[in-house]
Amino acid sequence: MSQLLTDEITSGQLDLGSMNSGDPDRLQRAARLGVLALVVRSMVLQVAGFAGVVVLARLLDPGDFGVFAIVQFALSFFTFFGDSGLAGSLIRQKHEPTQRELSSAFYFQLVAAFCVMVIVFAAAGGVRYAWPALPPSAVWLMRALAIDVLLVALRIVPSILLERQLAFGRLALLEGVVQLVFIATAIALAACGFRAWSLAIAVLVQGVLSVLGTYLLKPWRPSRVFDFPVLKPILKFGIVYQLKNIVGFVNGAITPVFAGITLGPYALGLVNWAKETGWYPLRFIEITSRVNYPIYSRLHEDRKVFVETLERTIGNSALVTFFFVGFFLGMGRQIAQVVYGGKWLPAVPMFYAYAGVISIGFLSPIVGTAFDASGRPGVLARLSIAWTLLNWVVVPISTYFWGMHGFAYGFIVHVVVGNSAVVFMLRRWLPEVRLWPRIRGNILAGVGTAVVSHIWLSPWATRLPTFLLAAAACVVVYLALLAVVDRKSVLALYGLLRRRTPGLARQQSRG
Repeated sequence: MSQLLTDEITSGQLDLGSMNSGDPDRLQRAARLGVLALVVRSMVLQVAGFAGVVVLARLLDPGDFGVFAIVQFALSFFTFFGDSGLAGSLIRQKHEPTQRELSSAFYFQLVAAFCVMVIVFAAAGGVRYAWPALPPSAVWLMRALAIDVLLVALRIVPSILLERQLAFGRLALLEGVVQLVFIATAIALAACGFRAWSLAIAVLVQGVLSVLGTYLLKPWRPSRVFDFPVLKPILKFGIVYQLKNIVGFVNGAITPVFAGITLGPYALGLVNWAKETGWYPLRFIEITSRVNYPIYSRLHEDRKVFVETLERTIGNSALVTFFFVGFFLGMGRQIAQVVYGGKWLPAVPMFYAYAGVISIGFLSPIVGTAFDASGRPGVLARLSIAWTLLNWVVVPISTYFWGMHGFAYGFIVHVVVGNSAVVFMLRRWLPEVRLWPRIRGNILAGVGTAVVSHIWLSPWATRLPTFLLAAAACVVVYLALLAVVDRKSVLALYGLLRRRTPGLARQQSRG
């Protein structure tokens, strides 16, 4: 059965519509393979992305990077209008989407994307009022990027079908290829003197390649039909689902918008480095949540299996998260100086703050995915609105009094408050979830790793070779401490890395 499932996933023939809560082992195997594929893709892209950033830093001047950052911010805003939540709704539904549903969703998204593109073309001149330092070419830069919204809409349906089939291996391959093409295109154009335009053109090349790739992996043609009554229930869920993402975007916008205007480019760079580096574990959480969304959607009717799957996900995510928290808190200065260079040392106090708060911040993406998949997207949407308002109140005040560091300390307030509220809502919805037993061992191991690495390892990790040895030692320390305080977590890690899931092994032994 294990080999059959692997073949089904690889070939793209596995459909979630054929699975239900009676197939938990099969679903768990599919989820593990999906996570593995996306983790491998992420590792390749991290290496390629780092090399690409280094090359671009040599080709472009700081002013180009300023435009680069703003363009990225604007692009992420446009992306939210590429699916309007229809993708999440269609992936979640239990039955296989009909051709009528898919065609109606396709035409709706295409019209919505075209309207957004027209609005951006007309209103692009206003971008220089928000960021007066932008060059005049930024107006056409925004207009060029608006075309990518249309490209996102064109590939929405085959992407939905691929995710419903849990074809994350093929998706990971496609995403890896287009990302590498993006990096290569941006570098080549920057070398030819295209400056910030190298990014915009690379984005469009990436978008066209993504459209071609998704249709190659999953051929699909829309029918000549648009049925709004059929689309209405899909939109009802999708709009609420997307509202949470939009609120999250508004929340995150406080960094490029408020910090960029009040603190200036230099401080903004330090804040961004501290946050992005300190929140590195969230990349694993995002991969897990992406794979688990269709899994939870099939399991939510079986409360017992759903709870067990959620607990397992929290435990595995805590294992990864608390290692990085301990490592970052113990070796923060060495990470800044040895890996990134001494110019990043002023950001270390903020780095400690962001890294520390992720010890609770990792919960909301996991629990939020479970809420969404069970048909409760409004829960996280309402909480997101509340903590976003809190963030936009606290951060300006703390920044006014304590400047750059005040921005970071104010920012983490909403993370603590928001995730505490998420835990409260989880306890009300699923009181049988054993949260503390799943994470306490990881917390203790993380604290021990921070202490050992700070006192004994950090003093001699002054060069890259010794730093890498110290990092390896931190892994050993963390796993050794975890084996002492919570042996089950180490066994769970071993089970996660095994080729077969325990359930499948039991089924095969019985067969």
